Amino acid sequence: MSSPPAAPPVDPDGAGPRTKRHWLAWSILGAIALALIVLAILLVPLWLKAASEARTPTPAASAGLDADEQAAVAAVQRYDDAWARASCRDYLAATTEAFRARLLLPECPGFTEEAESFAEGSDDYHLEVDAVSHEGEKIIVSTTETYVSLVDDAGAPLAAPAPATRRYDYVVIPSDSTWVIDDANIVLP
Repeated sequence: MSSPPAAPPVDPDGAGPRTKRHWLAWSILGAIALALIVLAILLVPLWLKAASEARTPTPAASAGLDADEQAAVAAVQRYDDAWARASCRDYLAATTEAFRARLLLPECPGFTEEAESFAEGSDDYHLEVDAVSHEGEKIIVSTTETYVSLVDDAGAPLAAPAPATRRYDYVVIPSDSTWVIDDANIVLP
């Protein structure tokens, strides 16, 4: 007499037949995790370097410029630094009295208050010199300035930070043995 066919083995956890594909899924997940770690190791130092050099002039900004043009660019960068550090000394050194009067910031207390307010309401500020040109005795330094605005025009906090871009043409003139900003015009897109 023949015996009945053997019953298939019972799977104690009820998961069905085990496959050997689990190792493949875990291997793919491990490779993705490893790739993300390597990417982070490579990109974090680059990001930190870029953040630390945010206020450093770009090499292209002074490449191929004559001494007067370099001095004009330096005046714009000094003005930018004055705003970043709320430094009235740099503000006065980088601008003419007429320009300060047009800004309605002729004195240190007013400038310092405005600079500190701008610093509190913005983040991640970058200045890039786009072009340098001559108009007679004047040198025009064209810039693109980007930052993240944390407040609206009235000074109220924004729900989410908003990126901002401004383009300026700074009019820089000789004064004694240096160059100073005499005017700044917003360049509309």
